[in-house]
Amino acid sequence: MASLKFYLDTRYDAPQLPIKISVSHNQRVAHINIGVKVAAKEWDKKSGMVVNRPDANRLNRYLANQMAAYTNALFDVRSERSLTHVSATELRQFLIDIVTPPDDQQANFMAIFDKFTGERPALGTRKIYARTAHAIRQFDKNAERLKFEDITVGWLRDYESFLSENSNANTISIHLRNIRAVINYAITEGLTEHYPFRRYKIKQGAVVKRSLTVEQLRKYIFAEGLPPHEARYRDYFTLIFLLIGINTVDLYGLTEITDEGRVEYERAKTGKHYSIKVEPEAMELIERMRGRKKLLFVADGYNNYVDHRAKLNLSIRRVCKSLGLPEATTYWARHTWATIAHSLDVPVDTIAQALGHDFGNQTTAIYINPNREKVDAANRRVIDWVYYGKK
Repeated sequence: MASLKFYLDTRYDAPQLPIKISVSHNQRVAHINIGVKVAAKEWDKKSGMVVNRPDANRLNRYLANQMAAYTNALFDVRSERSLTHVSATELRQFLIDIVTPPDDQQANFMAIFDKFTGERPALGTRKIYARTAHAIRQFDKNAERLKFEDITVGWLRDYESFLSENSNANTISIHLRNIRAVINYAITEGLTEHYPFRRYKIKQGAVVKRSLTVEQLRKYIFAEGLPPHEARYRDYFTLIFLLIGINTVDLYGLTEITDEGRVEYERAKTGKHYSIKVEPEAMELIERMRGRKKLLFVADGYNNYVDHRAKLNLSIRRVCKSLGLPEATTYWARHTWATIAHSLDVPVDTIAQALGHDFGNQTTAIYINPNREKVDAANRRVIDWVYYGKK
């Protein structure tokens, strides 16, 4: 016997949780998002009503209307067909199609994909997701009408096959991870419960080496006789390394060093606050390259860091080539720092914190107060090993 009831979805760690209608049928449950979110303390499970907030009466009237609409839809479905072999998920879709006709449904996959892309704080990240969206539209002529339920295991396999004609394994992996991120976002927002990646595993592409060895890094940092312009680009790369692989956009955005001897900023990629202790070796380079408005003079004259980063990377590769080293880019400084830290047995969680990543278990990370002293100590160990051969 099919039944409906309200359900507060507490599976997500968020201050506001979605109220859904549970569709129970054939010993299975599916959920319908009805667009209302409340705090856990504002929901009375026993009565199935919103409490302890000024607009509780209005929300409860809306919930009652929604329940009435879906109850009537359930009556209509029962009168039109046998539900014996219908799954809870199928029944949910029948009800949604009656209450909200398909043409009016807003949880369109590509619309949500584009919305998610536009909300990414970093320009580079938005470009990556935009490329995935473009590839989806090339692959599926009906892309604009896709629902989340259309992104099945079979669809993903066909999409991967389509990509393999012109893309390498790493690019395919990025596209698929982007789709997974959008689906995870939609689930969190209560727009869908469909998750094909339970049965579809993304193949990891070959990892491209992006780090210098300690010996190569020393050869680069301590190279003598470089022309002044090459020495300047060498110093940029070195400073990025000494600041734990800071991203170029964040480096160019720095304006000062705090009284505590640190650089503090919000990471452009994630929006998270970040703090790095400026060690003497880094301070020496900063003093040599100080700007008037920004911390570095190179940032004073460049509003478009993307274009300058491309020029900077080209120059760094030329310096590396002249020294007989792998042609690195600014991103190699980040990988190199992490690789050397790992070789010194710095704990993985400390390395993750240093790079601005979440701890391995995101739920556990919520309860951990990151200790920046551990990161400071790790960076000091890395610098001592590279500069002075001290472990």
